[in-house]
Amino acid sequence: MFFNIMKKKRNLIICCLGVALIASTMLGQIACKKIINLGLHNTSPQLVISGLVTNLNSPYEVQLQYSEGLNQTDSFPNVSGASIIISSDDGIRDSLTQESSGIYQGHGGWVGEPGHTYSLEVSLLGKTYTGVSTMPYPVPLDSVGFTETYQGSQIGNVIEAVPYFQDPPDTANYYWFLEYFNGVYINETFIFDDQYSNGKYINVPVYDDSSHLKVGGKLLFVMNCIDVNVYNYLNDLQILQYAFLENQTSPENPQSNISGGVLGYFGAITVQSVETTVELP
Repeated sequence: MFFNIMKKKRNLIICCLGVALIASTMLGQIACKKIINLGLHNTSPQLVISGLVTNLNSPYEVQLQYSEGLNQTDSFPNVSGASIIISSDDGIRDSLTQESSGIYQGHGGWVGEPGHTYSLEVSLLGKTYTGVSTMPYPVPLDSVGFTETYQGSQIGNVIEAVPYFQDPPDTANYYWFLEYFNGVYINETFIFDDQYSNGKYINVPVYDDSSHLKVGGKLLFVMNCIDVNVYNYLNDLQILQYAFLENQTSPENPQSNISGGVLGYFGAITVQSVETTVELP
């Protein structure tokens, strides 16, 4: 089913938590990054590690930051001085270089391949943090259409994108969608799993609780195939954020696939995109 990681409210957002969303451009080269600010269940700083390996051109980046407490909303310290290595099960070993405060970049010359497993090793202040992710095989995105739905008197009619693709049978698949409208990133994240639709043809609207899309505008729709660990992390964030916005008791922080008690994630993902004009049938 589809989930929508809700947007921030009330200025009680504490960290750039490392969801470094990377969207592909029309040239097929990863170029844009956005940080989603979400409330976390902690009041003391925690290390946040985020990194992706994709099937698009390297070099790849890893970001290190410290989270802040709920009452700290204007400063998210970057972390310098770490040693970071990305390696693979087929012999790749890329030692990243710190390009700026908190941003570490590999040397390129290689591209992530579906079916291979990639490892992240971060050494900082005498501690080592590791993460592992296997890149899933890409599921072809056939096209993107649009539908208009009524979402109540306060919101009114909303145009939503509808991805069309065939979910593969006999395997569990996990998806992560991003949208750019007229070149501007829409600060919402959408995830989907095939628990109830395994092997079916998917054409479910990507739920959007704001009227971002307008007829005649240009939409860059990005579809990422992710592994279960990245999906679970994003799903935990969705549950946490919903509880936070509804003033409910917050669950524990999302479980990271990086060892050592840090926040964030390391993912090997496949990326594809469609750019289209928003039109209603």
